[in-house]
Amino acid sequence: MRRNEDAQLEVEREKLAAVIEKNVLTPYVRARGLGGIDRERWAQALDQLALAGNFRDRARAGDAFTDAFLPPADERMF
Repeated sequence: MRRNEDAQLEVEREKLAAVIEKNVLTPYVRARGLGGIDRERWAQALDQLALAGNFRDRARAGDAFTDAFLPPADERMF
């Protein structure tokens, strides 16, 4: 609000709520919690990236995500 003097607080709140509802709280997040990934979907994404270019180390790219720093799954549920 400080950066946009024409912004209206209630409108901005509505926009933020819509973004969270449509883009953050996806069916996957609702079922499994925030912060994790679907390993099968991740593998498919790597396959798609491989179509555009070679990986130096495909195995390392596949291990790029770790949930070691996330809170326990039950704390990430909505």
